[in-house]
Amino acid sequence: MNEEKRNTGLPYDFSELPEEELEQIIKTAEKEIERRKEVKREIALHQVLAAAQEAGMTPEELLRMATEAKGGRRRHGGGKRGAIAWRHPDDPGKVYRGGKKPEWLKELKEKGREPVKVE
Repeated sequence: MNEEKRNTGLPYDFSELPEEELEQIIKTAEKEIERRKEVKREIALHQVLAAAQEAGMTPEELLRMATEAKGGRRRHGGGKRGAIAWRHPDDPGKVYRGGKKPEWLKELKEKGREPVKVE
C-alpha cells in the first residue's frame, strides 16, 4: 500500500497496527478510564465523609440531607441499589446492601466483630 502517513496529532502512530491489536488497545484504554473514574469517585466519597465528620455529622445524616435536597425522591426499580443495610465500623465508605457478601464483611466476622446496622 502506498498510503500517506496520517498526522493525527497523537504521540503514537496507529496506522500500521493490525485491527486485533487496535481492539485490544481500545479495551485496555476503556478499562483504564473506568479504573480512574472509580478512583476519583472513592476520593470524592472520602472527602465528603471527612467533611461531614468534621461538621459533626454521621454518614446517615448526610445521606438523609442529600435525599431531602433532591425533594425526598428515592430510587426504585430493578438493578438499582437499595438503602444501606450494614456499614464497616472503622470505614464508613464500606457498605453492604445485600447480595454477595463483600470481603470486608467476611474478614470482620472472622475477627469476631460485627458491622454497624444502618436503619
